[in-house]
Amino acid sequence: NIWLNCPFANAKSNERIYNPNKAIFEYQTLLDSYGKIDDPFKPNQNILYLPLKVARLKRTSEPRINNRALYDDALSYYNSVVAEWPKSPAAFVASYYTASIYADQQQWHPMLNTLNQLAKDYPDREEIPSILLSMGNTYMDGLNDLNTANRIFDGLLRKYQEHQIEAYVHFAKARLLVKKRNYKQSRELLTQIIEKYPNETNLCASAQLTLASTYETEGTWERALVEYHWVHENYPLTVQGLYVPVYIADYYRRKGKANLAETAFQEAIAHYQRLIKKYPKTVLAATAQEFIIYCLSVQEKWPEAAEAATSLRTVHPGSRTAISSYLFLGQIYEKLNDFKKAIAVYENFSQEFPDHPIVEKIQHRIESIQKRI
Repeated sequence: NIWLNCPFANAKSNERIYNPNKAIFEYQTLLDSYGKIDDPFKPNQNILYLPLKVARLKRTSEPRINNRALYDDALSYYNSVVAEWPKSPAAFVASYYTASIYADQQQWHPMLNTLNQLAKDYPDREEIPSILLSMGNTYMDGLNDLNTANRIFDGLLRKYQEHQIEAYVHFAKARLLVKKRNYKQSRELLTQIIEKYPNETNLCASAQLTLASTYETEGTWERALVEYHWVHENYPLTVQGLYVPVYIADYYRRKGKANLAETAFQEAIAHYQRLIKKYPKTVLAATAQEFIIYCLSVQEKWPEAAEAATSLRTVHPGSRTAISSYLFLGQIYEKLNDFKKAIAVYENFSQEFPDHPIVEKIQHRIESIQKRI
């Protein structure tokens, strides 16, 4: 494993700085060198994940190629592991990643068949409750088979009482009630989840957001607004809490309530600015800055949006943020009809991230702009 650390670090570094082709090459080299399973009872988890990792990176860097072709090598590898070491820990992991491949391609029935076989072959594995929950969610969201989903959820609650999965099964059942438009009963269950599992912050934030959305769906916006504010005030650092201020402002915009929208956007921007000041140079700060850019762009305040996009890289130094800032800024300059600045931004992007999969599209964009001017 010591010998693997450096190649893994190099591959991850290239992945992080958006050099997918180099990352794919390095991961594939690792797989070719160390992919043979020596001990199926203590398999190297990092190595077993590599075929799926490579397939997903290829999907990003080669979007024109059919998904199935991109995943063929990974499926072949995992099938060979299962065939060579049946009923072993290595086979379990390989089968689990096989299900992930089907999920990536939204092939729900093969995915469910694979997971179902896993549950039968490895009934005592600690991952089984999560696998069964995943199956239930797939029946509910992927296939809209609510009856089968509910049977799975009820079976989980009977078998795994006082298990950590219990809270998430209750949330799944609450979402199922929403799908059935049984909003009152859904809200009762969501409220119980929030009260019973206060330490599950993200789960509670999702439950509260779902509860708020039921009131909005019923057309009682004022009550929904109270619940949305509750998410924002009590779970401010969650994804859900970050999303709420801009969602409220967007709601007023979509409803044509210009004054309320303007006020809500100003409040949202002020909130995000406070977060940036409190948590400087963090991923949270970068996310908040991106929301600020969105707020300004939706209002077509292009000069302010350009200024916000320019500062994005300083809010959270890092490649993902740098890429976001370039693309935001280029699009904003186009909106301002400042085509020379747009071209300059896109050219800088192409120079800084020459191996990024969208560079070809950026070059076409530059050519298109040049024709216009």
